[in-house]
Amino acid sequence: MQSCFGHHFMLVLEKQEQQFFAIVQLIGTRQQAEKFVYRLELNGSKRRLTWESTPKSIHEGIQQAILMSDCLVFDGATALLFSENGNLAINVTVSIG
Repeated sequence: MQSCFGHHFMLVLEKQEQQFFAIVQLIGTRQQAEKFVYRLELNGSKRRLTWESTPKSIHEGIQQAILMSDCLVFDGATALLFSENGNLAINVTVSIG
């Protein structure tokens, strides 16, 4: 959970089979969510994986975004490349779009 610009944002990381899906949701309406942009970033030794998009409203859910791959998608091998001691850190940046 992250609070900024007077709103609350939530990072959702879901694993389905061997794939991970990461997306940011705004606790608010779709119209409010469309005013923002988020960036997710995985950093590793000489590696960077970045995804940038508009958050989804908490009311929309995330299944449609996952079905359309409208989120950061990576597999277990990629997660291992970016993990340190078994921990995966995802940096989240929210800005006004």
